[in-house]
Amino acid sequence: MITRTLKHPCRFEVEVSATLPQAAGYPGTALITDQISIARSRWEEQLEQAAPSAAFEMAVPYPLHDSRRAEPGLALREAQRLITSGSIRAAILEVRRVLEWMQHNAGWDNPGSKKLANQCTQSERWWRIQDSLYSQTSGAMHNDAITKSFDYSRAEAETLLAMTAALLRTVPEQLPASADSGDTGVDA
Repeated sequence: MITRTLKHPCRFEVEVSATLPQAAGYPGTALITDQISIARSRWEEQLEQAAPSAAFEMAVPYPLHDSRRAEPGLALREAQRLITSGSIRAAILEVRRVLEWMQHNAGWDNPGSKKLANQCTQSERWWRIQDSLYSQTSGAMHNDAITKSFDYSRAEAETLLAMTAALLRTVPEQLPASADSGDTGVDA
């Protein structure tokens, strides 16, 4: 848990207590308190950018350098930063990049011409969810007869980000040997 308290116009106090949810029986770290000095102009700028918004937990791979999902994890963090700064279309582009990564790396099967959900395997259903999100984000990038009037709100961008972050959690950390075919799990 991280709490921030304004102690002085240019000084913040941060209390940190960390635990690993999968480490049953371990209480975590002792409470650590640190003070951070930030220039007044900097935190005033940040406060001006703070707008009412939905807050949500976004699980991204950690540590990022050890995961095949590092690249999409960083893109999701960038999308979150862009939403905070009001760059909605740019944020949706980052989300779309993650969905493109999933198309090539998740190992889900494309259902092809199957029209009904009850005809699809579990893998094909995950592909359909990803494809629907991709289609929605693509509207922000195109200017054709259908998409030229698309205008995404902050709430819609936050929703696309949250749904994509949740979907990224279902992408296997390592692909099965048959799908891997010599792949090292690291994307170029």
